[in-house]
Amino acid sequence: MIDYDHEPILIENVKLVKILCGDPSDNIHGIRNLGIKRLINFFPEIKTKQLSLQEVRDQGDLILKSDKDNKLMQNFLSGVTKTGVYGEEFFEMNNKMVCLDEPILTDEAREGVISLIKDDLDSDGRSYKNTMRMMTEDGIFNLLPKGDDGWIKFLNPFLRLTRIEKNKKKIIKFNIKK
Repeated sequence: MIDYDHEPILIENVKLVKILCGDPSDNIHGIRNLGIKRLINFFPEIKTKQLSLQEVRDQGDLILKSDKDNKLMQNFLSGVTKTGVYGEEFFEMNNKMVCLDEPILTDEAREGVISLIKDDLDSDGRSYKNTMRMMTEDGIFNLLPKGDDGWIKFLNPFLRLTRIEKNKKKIIKFNIKK
């Protein structure tokens, strides 16, 4: 037994709780309006019996069949978070993020990251304004922590890199003119 957010639960169910309720410290979104107290209210055996995600989902189906107007259970079964409706993808992604049993990056994504690290950088168009525009278009700012100036901490390395590249470009131009 462990005290999770002032509620006693079986230690084997901590991953399940984080998958369903989210984990703000890891920026993992849970089911909208589902906290530990409501989870225990729907599934009291989480305190005493190890449950699988599938068992909880099956039990959620039964609850919804007996109470079709239960909005929280509809959110639960549809994978509704504060950022959108994800369906089955919610359970798969949160499971991957919480369990870390298998890598989230595909082999193709991993190769892309490695090529970005190894390839020469072309300094044309690499201003901080262009970097911020591309990050906004890609939606990366939606994934950053909302508080404690997390986006500034994320962006600072990019700003430093653009300043370094800008200074190198000036030095190269100066040397060429001589």
